[in-house]
Amino acid sequence: MPTDLPAYTYAALVAFGGIFGFLRAGSVTSLLTGLAFGAAIYYCAGIVSKNPKDIWAMVGVCLALTLLMAWRFSVTEKFMPAGLVSIISFGMALRYSTRAEL
Repeated sequence: MPTDLPAYTYAALVAFGGIFGFLRAGSVTSLLTGLAFGAAIYYCAGIVSKNPKDIWAMVGVCLALTLLMAWRFSVTEKFMPAGLVSIISFGMALRYSTRAEL
């Protein structure tokens, strides 16, 4: 079984972003959201690593983060971090949805 290294990296980056947002701006919301999404992505990465065809939980989490961060980008109009995270999250959702067997 291959380990889904990009997914684990993505999970770490999302969690680190939440921690960084808390340390830099004191945003408890960033901390909780980053850690929650990072943990969800980490969990889904384990599922995908065990069964590469079991992608739907990961696609759902990636799309949820895409929508949340796209909304944050529309409110703040600042590319960093919301715009970048929404693009990366959408890319990860596409990465997994191309594996789908409909």
